[in-house]
This record gives sequence, C-alpha cells and structure tokens, in this order.
Amino acid sequence: VDLGTNPNTVSRIELMDLSGKVVRSAEVGSNLQFHWTVSEFKPGIYFLRLKGRTVVTHKILIK
Repeated sequence: VDLGTNPNTVSRIELMDLSGKVVRSAEVGSNLQFHWTVSEFKPGIYFLRLKGRTVVTHKILIK
C-alpha cells in the first residue's frame, strides 16, 4: 500500500474480509508505504479502507 507523498490525509488503513471483519490494520504515522504479504491471507475478495478526513474503500482480490 503506497500512500503517496501526503500521509496527513490518511491516519489508518484496514484490510477487511467480506463479512466486514478487520483482518489487518495499521496506524499510518509517518509511514508512506506498508507491505503486507498476501500469502498470509486466504484467496478471496477484501476491502482496503483508508481512514482520515474522509473514508475511502477499495475492493481488492487476493488469488
């Protein structure tokens, strides 16, 4: 996950499964990139939620 050059717009990232359960999360702080190994997760559809001044959710597929 690459937050670009402005981490102030995102304070927390969450990876959720289809049931809405948060399977991984991280506080952003001064980190601009997060590396999660996808082999740790079961194949399927997940949602990546970026929380900050607004909340943005992206659907992702892990094979």
